[in-house]
Amino acid sequence: MSKVKINYYGLIRNIVDNREDESYSSDNGTIGEMLQSLVQRYGDGFRSMVLTPEGQLLPITMIHLNGRDINEIDGLNTRLEDSSELSITVLAYATSGG
Repeated sequence: MSKVKINYYGLIRNIVDNREDESYSSDNGTIGEMLQSLVQRYGDGFRSMVLTPEGQLLPITMIHLNGRDINEIDGLNTRLEDSSELSITVLAYATSGG
C-alpha cells in the first residue's frame, strides 16, 4: 500500500471540508483509482466537481502529483508511489447552456 498526502484547493474544499487529507493506494495504483476512492468517501458532489460523467477530468480541475501537472505525465493513468503528494484544485463550477 502507498500512502498519499492530498491537498485541496479552491471550491473542492466546500465538498471535503478539509485542506488536506491522507489516503492509501494499492501498489502501482493510479490517480484515476485514487479519485474513485475519494468519490466513494465524499460522494456525488465530489464526482461532479472533479470528473465528467464519462470519468474524465473536468477542465476546471487541476491535479498535480509531486508538483507536476498529471496531464504532462500520464493523466489519470499516472501511477502513485509511496509518500506522493497530490494537489487537487477546482477553479470554478462547470456551467452549461449559453
